[in-house]
Amino acid sequence: MLIKDDQKMERIFNELIKENIQQWCKLAEERLKPLNKKVIINIGNDDPPVCEEVLRNSDYVIYPNEKVVWIDEDHEMISLGYSNLTPWNLFGDLPEEVLADKIDRLVDSLRELKRTIFNIHVPPHNTHLDVAPKLDKDLRPVLTPGGKPEFVHVGSIAVRKAIEKYQPLIGLHGHVNESKGYTKIGQTHCFNPGSEYPIGILNGVILDISKDKLNGFLFTSG
Repeated sequence: MLIKDDQKMERIFNELIKENIQQWCKLAEERLKPLNKKVIINIGNDDPPVCEEVLRNSDYVIYPNEKVVWIDEDHEMISLGYSNLTPWNLFGDLPEEVLADKIDRLVDSLRELKRTIFNIHVPPHNTHLDVAPKLDKDLRPVLTPGGKPEFVHVGSIAVRKAIEKYQPLIGLHGHVNESKGYTKIGQTHCFNPGSEYPIGILNGVILDISKDKLNGFLFTSG
């Protein structure tokens, strides 16, 4: 039985993940390449290495992790698919100082910071975008005396400091599924579309950006 063979179960899961991502990349190429549209897909901190392998090998989808990618002639984007340390010790969990160093190294390659997009998986600390249930040592939600979950800020201090220091135009984040929202840090517009994947809903956000400013945005789900 698979439940008694962890290695076999992991191999099967990785093969299924690989096939699924390959199908999505193929579908994106079939539908969007004729329209001359770019498709950029990054990993998250809980994605196994097979995800990176498939995305790196795609002939169409751009894999942006730890790179500077030009979105158009005016806007560069840096991407990091990692998180600060979590209770689950996941593939992409990193200490804050490592996150800070990776951001600084990418920023050194940028031409125009004020027009840059920070596509960083983990949201900045102490915002509307990083609120999640507090967990005890057994990873169970901590309840208030009234029986409701207690919430805490779980985002990255390094990401918060980098946004405050560099003031990019946009911050795109995820990671904390419960914290769909928008906030502003100085002049930087920060977004977390949230996630409802356990019930089959994909959330997103559409941004209208001109050369030097955000003109508007619209959260989406489907």
